[in-house]
Amino acid sequence: MTTKIWDDMTTEEQALASRPTVKKVQGIGKFATNLMKTTKLTNKEILAQVQASFNCRTTYECIAWYRTKLRREGMLS
Repeated sequence: MTTKIWDDMTTEEQALASRPTVKKVQGIGKFATNLMKTTKLTNKEILAQVQASFNCRTTYECIAWYRTKLRREGMLS
């Protein structure tokens, strides 16, 4: 693969090349369910991790809802 020199690029290609790269941010649900799948943490421990990482007001009930959802989908025992 060859790299184009800036002067050889079209205006559209220059605009695409100069855009900042955006890192996709993981949401609370994805973060919590990932912890449930990869660790043996309790809901209270996961809640503490979520609140520390996201500076949010997520409740214990929300964490329990995600765990129940994973169990119903067969992704947790």
